[in-house]
Amino acid sequence: MANRPPLTLNYCVDSDNESLLSLVGKPPGSNSNGEPEFLDSGVTKFQYSADGSLFAIVYHGSIKVVNENQDVIMHLNEDVTELYFSPLNTHLVTWQNVNTGPNLKLWAVDSSECLGTWRYPVNKNWPSIKWSDDETIAAFMPNTGTIRFYLNNRWDVPVNSFTKEGITQFEFAGHTEDGRCRFGVFIPPKSGRNATATLYEYPNTQLAKREFPGADGVEMFWDSDRTTLLVQSHEDVDTDGNLYYGKSLHLFLLKDNGKDIRVDLGRDAGPIQQVLFNPRVNEFVVIYGYFPTPRASMFDSDGDKTADFGLARRNTILWSPCGRVLCLGGFKSLQGEMDFWDVSKKTKAPVKIGTATAFSSSYHEWSPCGRYILASVNRLQVDNDYKIFSYNGELLYHEEFAKLGQIGWKPAPLGTYSFRHQLRKREVKVESAGVYRHPRYRQRVGDQKVEVNEVKRYAKDGSTVAGSQQNKPMSSNARRRQRKRNRGGRGRGGNRGGNRGGNSNRGGMGRGRGPIGGEEIVVDNRKRKQALVKKLKSINQLKRKQENGEHLQPAQIAKINTESSIRDELATLSK
Repeated sequence: MANRPPLTLNYCVDSDNESLLSLVGKPPGSNSNGEPEFLDSGVTKFQYSADGSLFAIVYHGSIKVVNENQDVIMHLNEDVTELYFSPLNTHLVTWQNVNTGPNLKLWAVDSSECLGTWRYPVNKNWPSIKWSDDETIAAFMPNTGTIRFYLNNRWDVPVNSFTKEGITQFEFAGHTEDGRCRFGVFIPPKSGRNATATLYEYPNTQLAKREFPGADGVEMFWDSDRTTLLVQSHEDVDTDGNLYYGKSLHLFLLKDNGKDIRVDLGRDAGPIQQVLFNPRVNEFVVIYGYFPTPRASMFDSDGDKTADFGLARRNTILWSPCGRVLCLGGFKSLQGEMDFWDVSKKTKAPVKIGTATAFSSSYHEWSPCGRYILASVNRLQVDNDYKIFSYNGELLYHEEFAKLGQIGWKPAPLGTYSFRHQLRKREVKVESAGVYRHPRYRQRVGDQKVEVNEVKRYAKDGSTVAGSQQNKPMSSNARRRQRKRNRGGRGRGGNRGGNRGGNSNRGGMGRGRGPIGGEEIVVDNRKRKQALVKKLKSINQLKRKQENGEHLQPAQIAKINTESSIRDELATLSK
């Protein structure tokens, strides 16, 4: 789009004990960036509205709201911790971390009037007041067990209240394209009752419900259509003792047609690291498994696996605004490596278009145009900086600071930027890290070691689509086994260099391990007879316990009843 506005990056820095708010109004990486524009001093926090037209600044114990022309339209003498705008920029919600008195306040932007105050002791379910996109309905849970609904921003009396004992979390979808309004609630376990997550249609029609044995809490996510609720359950304490911070248990999809679908991650999948929906398409990515190499997979809104990204040191999912590029990163205790994947082609396997490294970075955000990604190290005493990468991992800009506070892009309304640009793959030469890997997880191509890792795209029936496996080289052992199969076996009874000493293929009676090797059948029969004898010994032990008057379980009694069939099979094999 020719008239699209330039990207804007805001950040707070500390220079001579004075915080500054600066703004970059040129594309990142451009040589014409110039000096950043000074906006204000003493800034501790800033917040944009969803469309970027309003900008709130918290400084010197007060709040200032300006429009795109830098005109001050609102000024409050409030020192707050969190704040955000309603979808149509008519209201401002502020929260202050204080121990006494009302700390959650609702303000009218045009008149700076306080419309309501509440005591909100814990900053949970943030944002606390949730609107529909057109602001015709708003939902708010002032205390545990009750959700209040307000129509057309009339805050004197709620038009409806939804009460359920024990509700601690809720997610509000607002109105969707079909005109319906949905919300999800979570009730933790209590007095022997399992935890439950339920999907409702406003005002109180139950659509789907699921119990979560052992769950202490959940995280809830809406798909792009806001008709399906993805619920991730977790327990605060890992009873197995494997994880210090507890573990995520299961993933379930609650659909408005009444179905609850468990997302099958496979047997012994391990803990869930993160899950996140595509902002444009009804599909989500899950990182699950144990470190150092968890697995990343993509699923559709029916819980069917659609793609697999293999194993890697990753724990963070970052979708670009257009939903075409997926960034899988390994941050926090990992090395800050990032992989960029093109997932736009639904009939082909995901393609890795680049890699990058942002060591020690703690904040990551895509630009509203979907072409750049920000990675910053901030709020530390040393080594603060930010980097800007392209969508394929190319480093475009890097700046270091003595101290760096909040940083973020200015958002833009949907449709401001075009997402039709062609994705360019960046070739990166991977050098050997010089670390030991078990031979099972490495292979040699020329002089370079390549880790065996498949990237797949799955069809609806679960089969792998064509072209899913990417560059999996065959090891020397695999090639040797393949040649052996092609020659029909090279055991002692096989044909080794001609027909020496008579016919090597003796009608299946040779000692080789060829396709007709009789020894394999003999070995299999011997193993089966050993297994049957072991079962008979176990049955005899159970019979002795039964004769001594010990109580047996139904499964043990059923095992005793199989004695005759086991003896018949053993007699057949002994002939």
